[in-house]
Parts: sequence; structure tokens; C-alpha cells
Amino acid sequence: MSVRFSTGNEKTLQIHVIPHHDPVNYFYGSSKLVTSGERLITDTVDMVEQVVKLSRRQKAKVWHLTITGHGNPKGFYIGNDWVDESTLTSSKGPIVTELKKLKSVFTTNAMVVIRACDTGESKGILRALSSVLGGVTVVASEWKQLGPLTGLSGAIVQCKLTTCGSVSSITHMVNTVKAKQNLPQ
Repeated sequence: MSVRFSTGNEKTLQIHVIPHHDPVNYFYGSSKLVTSGERLITDTVDMVEQVVKLSRRQKAKVWHLTITGHGNPKGFYIGNDWVDESTLTSSKGPIVTELKKLKSVFTTNAMVVIRACDTGESKGILRALSSVLGGVTVVASEWKQLGPLTGLSGAIVQCKLTTCGSVSSITHMVNTVKAKQNLPQ
């Protein structure tokens, strides 16, 4: 879903991406969890292309990107691409090369939410992703992710480059980021 906000002269976007191919129909099969506003993606290249194009077309920076997919304590999927700590620390890997293209579209205090089961258990993945994306805050949960595609359930962790900490709720985190960027609450 792309939501456009205006902060003075700067317009900003909130984007959610969901895997296009889901063999177990978890995200949109019979449960119809995907709404018409979300961006369906096939892989990392597709996600990056869609986010960059939307940012350019809207002439707006991205302040909040939610990546939804399957995951576990060792990593998560971006569409069909498996992302783990070794993927993110490989400076010449194709996934890292693509993800680095997002740096130019993020606002200063941008936040990336990984909505994939148990991904928050590995702080190394979150710190590595933050580094690849230019120091944005990365948020994930240490629990299984069930129910609506908005927000996170369970113990929530936020990491930025070399530090990690707990977050009381994703709503609190989003409102903190909005406040830093003078966005409507």
C-alpha cells in the first residue's frame, strides 16, 4: 500500500510489499489478506524496481517499507529470494547489489519492517540489512506472524547498524518515526 504524506516541501511514502507467488496461499489464497493497495513482488529485483519507480513517479521519499514473507530465525524471503546474514554481508552478491539501490529513496529516519516469522531472533540479519540499506532502522519480531498484514505480533526488536533494542509496539515505533519526520499521526 502506498500512502503519501507531505511534510512541507518533501513528500513521503509508506509502502508494503508481499510475495506474488505463495505456494501455501498463506498471504492471499483463500484468506484474501492482500488488498488492492499492496505491491505484489516476485523477488528482490522486482521489489527494488517497484519501490524506486513508485518513489520517482510520486516524487516522494520512502519513510516506511514493510517487507512481508516467510521467515525463521535464520532469515526471510523477499519474494522468491532467501535472505540471511551471509547474503547480506556478501558485498558483491546480487541481492545486496539490488538492495543498495534503495538507499537513494529512503528518508533520513526511514524504517524497514520485516514481517516474517521469527526473523527478529537474529539481530545479525537486522543489523546487516540496516547497513546495506544505508543505516535505516530495521524492525522485526521474534515470534510467529499471524493475522492481518499490518503490524507485528510478539517480542519486537529494532536494529540500526551496530545496535539493537526492544520496542514496546510497532504502533509506537511508527509514531516515533512519523514524529521525527513531522508526519501526521
